[in-house]
Amino acid sequence: MTMAVVTFAPGEDPVATARAVMSALSLWLSEQPRPEQAPPARAHCIYYDEGKLRTLTVVVAEGD
Repeated sequence: MTMAVVTFAPGEDPVATARAVMSALSLWLSEQPRPEQAPPARAHCIYYDEGKLRTLTVVVAEGD
């Protein structure tokens, strides 16, 4: 199992942060060899009391 966790700072705009992370990852992915099939993955979000995104955890199943 491989896991990545992104933590969003309280008081920051989680949408702006998520867009910046997505842009950086998209650029990096464009430089990587494309796999034949992406492995199954699941994501879990945790929110601050006021409803803003606190953490995003993505778990990718490892291949056989």
